[in-house]
Amino acid sequence: MSAVLLYDQQFQLNEDEFVEIVIWQLDAPVPGSKHVYKYRMAFMHKDECVMRMDNERGKGDHLHRGSRQYPYVFKSILDLDTDFWTEVWKWQEKNARS
Repeated sequence: MSAVLLYDQQFQLNEDEFVEIVIWQLDAPVPGSKHVYKYRMAFMHKDECVMRMDNERGKGDHLHRGSRQYPYVFKSILDLDTDFWTEVWKWQEKNARS
């Protein structure tokens, strides 16, 4: 299975927070997913992953908030990006960037 790296970037949001986004395009879906992308998008606060979206092999698309995992309905890369940043902003608002 060949893969094309579409995006691999890390953004420092402030002294305590950064995000890392990696997206690959594959020839075939990862087991558990119905689309041809492999991705992980992580939001880190003080070196702890507080929120992550990914499609780990066999688990399909899902969202991690702290230690909890929730299903995620993948629609498109654009929607994934929007949903990820919305989750980041919600976390920041709720936690007042502590």
